[in-house]
Amino acid sequence: MGEMWKKRYFYLAIFTLSVLFFLNYTGLSLVRKLFEDITGRVRENQPVAAKSFTNDLAVDEVINGKGMLTVLFIGIDTGEFPGGGYREGRGRSDSLILVQLNERTRELNLLSIPRDTLVTIEGYGSDKINHAYAYGGEKLAVETVEAFSQIPIDRYVVLDYKAFEAIVDCLGGVEVEVDKEFESMHIQFKPGLRQLNGQEAYAFIRFRKEALGDIARVERQQRFIKALLSKVNEQKSLTKLVEIFFQFQKKGKTDLSFWEMIKLADKYGGKLDQLKLNAYTVPGSFYDYGGVSYWKPKQDELTEIVNKHFVPVGVDKE
Repeated sequence: MGEMWKKRYFYLAIFTLSVLFFLNYTGLSLVRKLFEDITGRVRENQPVAAKSFTNDLAVDEVINGKGMLTVLFIGIDTGEFPGGGYREGRGRSDSLILVQLNERTRELNLLSIPRDTLVTIEGYGSDKINHAYAYGGEKLAVETVEAFSQIPIDRYVVLDYKAFEAIVDCLGGVEVEVDKEFESMHIQFKPGLRQLNGQEAYAFIRFRKEALGDIARVERQQRFIKALLSKVNEQKSLTKLVEIFFQFQKKGKTDLSFWEMIKLADKYGGKLDQLKLNAYTVPGSFYDYGGVSYWKPKQDELTEIVNKHFVPVGVDKE
């Protein structure tokens, strides 16, 4: 089947679903088989995703108001960059953020993992956690984060610069509080509220040339994520949410299915403010070894955070 017809099928799927939701049509189960068939025809164009790592039913469980869903967001430093640059190969994970949606407590908990965190990577020994993706892609990255954090991961999302930029621009930009004056990627930032487009947002979350380096960047990223989620929550139209997905699928990679994304958008679209948002960072300290700088985690403090605010491996999700 030609590329033109594949795109037509995809647009037909989006249009049909959007009309049904616009009319407040409640019989979504009647079109599920149709959409799985249509989207299956274009799935060959999407990145091949690894099998889910923990719970294949996690999305259905949170949709039904129980259990939880844990997604690892992986920001990678490869592909096309602003200014026309390009980095070949798989690259490394420049950002790692665990997001756990807990329907029982009605919380959305984030755990940021600094890129230089010293961990054990299966088959490679002690190394920076961002190297796991370089060694074994999303599969090894997920396995490494899960073993380190002891938080079971159900799905993953991989984003490069272009996917991130496209999502922010699709939302019409994001307003965020700039904490200090700095320059990143030839863009000047001054303290105060600022509306950021996709490229400016990427420059904002990427900056780390300061005393606290990546730790300060993590705090800045968390602040941006809160602003981003607030903007997403303003999107009442399913059409816009589907458009965001379409922008993502051109550059991003995930093992969340199209239908799972639609169900999550239907349940939480315009309702994210009903969830309590909490953000945490892996505690630790700077550590130099052999001329290389690491973030050495304080495992006892991390375990306390995980046990108190997340649901770790081996604990009943109900």
